[in-house]
Amino acid sequence: MEQNIQTIIVTVKKLRVTSFSAAENTVSISVVLNDGKDRELNWKSRIHEPRLMTARMLNELTAIEEGEYAEFDGETLTTNATMMFYEKARTEAALVDFFQTIYSKTKRIKNAKSSEGYLNMVSDLRRTELVL
Repeated sequence: MEQNIQTIIVTVKKLRVTSFSAAENTVSISVVLNDGKDRELNWKSRIHEPRLMTARMLNELTAIEEGEYAEFDGETLTTNATMMFYEKARTEAALVDFFQTIYSKTKRIKNAKSSEGYLNMVSDLRRTELVL
């Protein structure tokens, strides 16, 4: 049986920090993307090296998108789509910068010597966003 593979072009439009846990060293991010229609996903990650966070996010978004086009024939699950990011190099560079900003802000929060300004730093982190 011949299958037609559909190519899906996805544009990452906006990312916004929705929550942060200093205890768990995690951040939750709202991701707005367009694959023909706008939709919003929530993504949670441990905070670590920005390039690794970028690669993980793009891999997970790819799996989610391709999973939307998966079909079960009674025996196997097959994906009839391949996903590509619109302007992938530009998107990756912007994500690395975004995650570097998050990394720097969380490091400042964790290194705070007193509670003075702590809430302001957390609020500043929660206002962090990227619009592509």
